[in-house]
Amino acid sequence: MTGVLLLAVLTVLLGRWAGEGLAAGQGAAGDRWAVEGAVGLVQVHVILLLFDLAGWRWHPMALTLVFFLLVGLWTLIRQRSGNGRPVGRLPATEAAFHPPALAAWGAVALYGFLAVAGRIDLPDFVYHWGIKAHRAYLAQGTDFAYLADPLDLAAHPDYPNLVPNLYGLTYTLGGGFDVAASMLWSVLLFAAMVLSAQEACRRLAIRGFGGQVTVGLMAVAVAMFGIGYRIAGGADWFMALAPLLALPALLVPRGLEDDLRLGAAAALAAGAKIEGPALAAVLALVWLIRRWRSGTWRWGGAILTLAPAALVVVPWLALNLRHDLFQTTNTGWPDLSRGREIALALVEILNLPEWHFLPWVLLLLPVLLGWRSTRAIAWVCTGQLAFYLFVYFTAPVDVGFYVRSSFPRLLFHLVPVLLVASALWLQRADTRQKPLPS
Repeated sequence: MTGVLLLAVLTVLLGRWAGEGLAAGQGAAGDRWAVEGAVGLVQVHVILLLFDLAGWRWHPMALTLVFFLLVGLWTLIRQRSGNGRPVGRLPATEAAFHPPALAAWGAVALYGFLAVAGRIDLPDFVYHWGIKAHRAYLAQGTDFAYLADPLDLAAHPDYPNLVPNLYGLTYTLGGGFDVAASMLWSVLLFAAMVLSAQEACRRLAIRGFGGQVTVGLMAVAVAMFGIGYRIAGGADWFMALAPLLALPALLVPRGLEDDLRLGAAAALAAGAKIEGPALAAVLALVWLIRRWRSGTWRWGGAILTLAPAALVVVPWLALNLRHDLFQTTNTGWPDLSRGREIALALVEILNLPEWHFLPWVLLLLPVLLGWRSTRAIAWVCTGQLAFYLFVYFTAPVDVGFYVRSSFPRLLFHLVPVLLVASALWLQRADTRQKPLPS
């Protein structure tokens, strides 16, 4: 576990220094930890991508040197930008005026115990993420010889490598391969989801019991599916965190700190799975359109929004093209005759026992599109859902099996944030308060 704790602290520190230099602002303490951790994780992933591009191994001295160079860079930017002060945080009493219900943190604790104990490992951890991470640890970098092997030894060799590289670096810092340490990252991401949901309630002033129920509902739903479908150690946690991390900004936009928040959320999605770049693009597009329509467009903010994802996607594309990793089964021509088979499989998954009928919250998307505060996140979810359906109509594979094997986890990317947005909409509708201005 030493590797996880050390790397988690380093990522938060990197994120804090970057935030102080680029977009100092106020926020609740717990929420700032989530955002700073995301910004730090993006920086770590970009560093490892650049090492891969240069063909360098993860030598501890080289990584330490890059770490101190980044600290120096953020310190210099902070001084030149006049942000020579710590990032502001709300007082503890104000930041916690609507703490999540005990059920929320109880769900995180239960999930964490089962994950670290090895009871709910995702099968893909064994055949996909875990073996890639172990190879990265042994090779001290992404093992492209393994990914490009003509015998097709690796599952999904063209996927982004944030997750296996993060695990591999964790093993390097911790002194060896450690399955429990890999599982602990899922728990930390779960906690970040809870903190982001809490911040969403704070921004819309949903206080007391209402805020607790909102956060508790999301956390319990995530734990039910996470335990029932066994997804510990997988990359879907990053995809689920990304829209929730962006949600507070999409509800009530603020200054540059929210541009950085959106940029970090998009970059995490882009680095996690092959469908991540699509989510990153949708997040960035919706955010920038909202900035433009509200008259708060700034070129500096646009750069903070777009640059993190670009720094993740461009090296990934370059490395995949260099090693010829892209698969022919990723996409094809649309086949509308698949419609009935896709529809039947989708309904079957919406009723999956592990989901307890919660995915039917998708039916509220038209309602959320009609309310100004939730319109942006509803467009994000609609766009990503449309992308998933497009892939099902085009991928040259057995579509029935494809939907049944992938859609339960694809729903995990959208259902948590939709549960929070729907609960917030219900509470605002009940109190008949006008939504805050864009």
